[in-house]
Amino acid sequence: MNASGSKRQAEFAFVTVQPRDAGNEGGRSRAARSHAASVGYRKSQLATKSKTQRALTRSGIGAGAVSSQQRRQHDSASSIIKFSQYQPGKDQHVSNAVALPLTRTLSPTFGAGGLSTFDVTSDAFSAGTGSFMASVVWPVVAGDAISRRWFEDFCTSPIVFHAHCTAGDTYLAYLENDLTHINNNRTLVHKSKAINLIRQGIERIAAMRQQEKEKLIFGMMILSNHEVEPRHLEERDLPFRPHLPSANWFRCWGRTDAIEAHERTAFFLINQLGGLKALQMPGLAPMAALVDIFRRSSAVHDIRPDFDCYWDLHVSDLLPDYYESIVSSPPSEKSFASTPGAGFPRLANVLPAKAISLFSDLACLDMVMSQCLQRHSTSAKEQRFLDVRNAIIHRLLSLPSWNDLPAYEQDRTNRLLYRICCTTCLVYSNGVMLPMPPHNGWNARLTAQIRKLLEKTDMSYWHSSMQSLLLWTILISGMAAYETENRLFFEQALENYLSHRPLTYEQAISEVKSFVWSDSVCELGSRELWKASLQHYDSPVV
Repeated sequence: MNASGSKRQAEFAFVTVQPRDAGNEGGRSRAARSHAASVGYRKSQLATKSKTQRALTRSGIGAGAVSSQQRRQHDSASSIIKFSQYQPGKDQHVSNAVALPLTRTLSPTFGAGGLSTFDVTSDAFSAGTGSFMASVVWPVVAGDAISRRWFEDFCTSPIVFHAHCTAGDTYLAYLENDLTHINNNRTLVHKSKAINLIRQGIERIAAMRQQEKEKLIFGMMILSNHEVEPRHLEERDLPFRPHLPSANWFRCWGRTDAIEAHERTAFFLINQLGGLKALQMPGLAPMAALVDIFRRSSAVHDIRPDFDCYWDLHVSDLLPDYYESIVSSPPSEKSFASTPGAGFPRLANVLPAKAISLFSDLACLDMVMSQCLQRHSTSAKEQRFLDVRNAIIHRLLSLPSWNDLPAYEQDRTNRLLYRICCTTCLVYSNGVMLPMPPHNGWNARLTAQIRKLLEKTDMSYWHSSMQSLLLWTILISGMAAYETENRLFFEQALENYLSHRPLTYEQAISEVKSFVWSDSVCELGSRELWKASLQHYDSPVV
């Protein structure tokens, strides 16, 4: 490769490719490709992360369209990767370690529809996708350490390469609200190649090594969660304000449609290999576990997770790091007795002990996240929060239905209150902890379930000790029902509640804080619901 070609590849922050020495094949070439991918990942990340991340932050996941100038940049052949800091005449961007002999080009596509190399003249789009995924998507989804390994697989595994290119176009489509990122021949080539490779892999699955099987599973998991639904292209408001800015990534992921055939097959193969803990590919097990709880949280029917809980963590694992922050909070927030969750133990005579403990854990996690996360946020600590969050959500989804409760627990449990508490906690989990966008209708389905439960009872005759629980359920469900046909029911339910038990807004919020509630999450939505419910009712609203 001549000097100009070397400079051109340096500009794109990938690797130089030199002619292969005769007789130097096999292990050395594989090691060279892996090493080149490693170095290329670091260069690509440094070259693109800063500016691309700023662009992502400005627009938000799935936010409005970018400016015409930015759109022209994305439409050009070097859309994202030209953010490199390369300057002509400075060859130091390419280290001596990178200039290793490779038996073939870095890209594994090898002639698939013209997508045969990462060189600027023939496949800058694939280079741009790799740079975008490695610099923006993977660090958020999996962290920097796992991102480097995924980049190596992106460069050396055809199925991973094609699946990630399909996913990258999906992210860009939602990021820019522009379907042209997926409605083109290039994306169709990547998707068709990935599907063909999956079919071929399934046909010879018995002869595969575990490493190959896991890459096959990885490809299926990627395709199963990145199918664009044009009706979900536009961003929609969330009913709550989530704790974590990074959780916005779910606002993109949650707008895709699941391909159940890929997902069910991938889960079946994982169980054949021995479950999540038996997987060896970095990042695959937590990704599969997260897909499991994400899809179960939004399922049309009441179903349990497929896998056992991958995260062996409890909310108490967070307390040593944040104990000082909690005890130094203002007096009104200092005591656990006055924080969310204290109301559930008062229902010990009508709820199972396991459920009470779990609901209290959810409230405790919500409290710690609202008080500590924004003030003491680091990547490691955020990941710790997310892992504990995932564990609690998995346990919430795994709670037995009423029919599955042992007979002795059914005898001492109020069926209506048990179902109301389980469903309302799931609403809060979906809307705040993940948070899940409303595009797939999870909020309409869950609030419809709560509506049916409340319609079965005369709320004016609820025991006085249950009145606070009823108020909490109405407020959380009413906020979640925003822009659904169930919203009017909860506005009227709140109006009816206040006609029997007049309260100011401040008095009402003071009561519901004994369950699962954070002002930073709920205040705006609850005030809007409160005012809407009192349009025809004279109450001392503040």
